[in-house]
Amino acid sequence: TSNPLGRLGVQLKPGMDAEAPGVKVIGVQPGTVAEGKLRHGDRIVSANKVPIDAPATLSEVLEGSHDMVLLEVQRGPGRIFIAVPLP
Repeated sequence: TSNPLGRLGVQLKPGMDAEAPGVKVIGVQPGTVAEGKLRHGDRIVSANKVPIDAPATLSEVLEGSHDMVLLEVQRGPGRIFIAVPLP
């Protein structure tokens, strides 16, 4: 199977900071479903209500998702929910 994170179109850095949960977005690939929805510096803290503690956890959620994933994202001081259609 293809890389589940490739479906989303993001590059991630593992979240190592105990005070900053989730995984940090360090790149968004142009022309992917993440473009225009996720930004460099965002932290994905949950996907489909599953807490995300590592890129592998996000991959597992994406593998089980069919056409949409609901991401909870820490952006600056606040958190937002972003529905991302999957190819």
